[in-house]
Amino acid sequence: MSIEVALQSFSSLILPTIYLFIIATFIFTRSYHVYIGKMVALVLTSTAIAYLFDYIRLLAPIEYSHFLHVFVILFFMSLSFSLIVHMLYTIIQKTTAIRIPLLPYALYIYPIAMPLYGLLEQFIIGHLGYYKADGWIYRGGNGIVMFNLYFTFVMCAINLGVLAIGIKHAKTKQLKQFFKGAFLYTVLCTAGILVWHAGIKQFHSITPPTPSLPFLLWSGTFYAILITKLGFIPSVVKRHSSLLESSPTPIVYLNEKWMITEANLAATRLFHMKK
Repeated sequence: MSIEVALQSFSSLILPTIYLFIIATFIFTRSYHVYIGKMVALVLTSTAIAYLFDYIRLLAPIEYSHFLHVFVILFFMSLSFSLIVHMLYTIIQKTTAIRIPLLPYALYIYPIAMPLYGLLEQFIIGHLGYYKADGWIYRGGNGIVMFNLYFTFVMCAINLGVLAIGIKHAKTKQLKQFFKGAFLYTVLCTAGILVWHAGIKQFHSITPPTPSLPFLLWSGTFYAILITKLGFIPSVVKRHSSLLESSPTPIVYLNEKWMITEANLAATRLFHMKK
């Protein structure tokens, strides 16, 4: 691997992988008991694994590139897409009376279908060869069945449908803002993926060999920030305060001078204290 390719892969693959694992660990440790927090962290982790294997296939012999691309990278990419839609549906389910039976389970047909499509392409359709130019991996020719691209647009359409339901039935201003922001972001991502696959020039310093990966990186970051800022993943301080106030057991905190520094509502009622 040349120095130029090494620098390109470091900026477009290694740095995003490290970043994604760090932010996923942060979300996991901050909200390990919050279901939505777990799903955001899983999106980030799955995308990080896809980035990692996109780097590994740069180092591997070219004949292994197809296997890694279809059976590993596209699987974890599609899993990330499914987790995002599942997460949004979970928020809708928890905040509205809307129920769409079997939707969360049907979403995972996408990652399951990717390896199956890989087998179809490998043994029946016949995949077009991969080649390296200036150390970067490309897929030769046109006319290949773009199954993964079609399925990506189907998932984007489902995502937009779920978000539209959320906008219509959101009961609070905060939720409506969340769904509107996510809807606009998904529209921009869908347009970006379409433009990207239409033949836009790739910039290897920011674009990995699998060009759809940055959209998942941005999506994971977007939802991590949005959900945290809007309070779907409460901070440690907020969780502590909520548990303290909701406890029916009187709880008081004393300092080293035996003075009460904090008390919950049950304690103030028991001891007739003023908060």
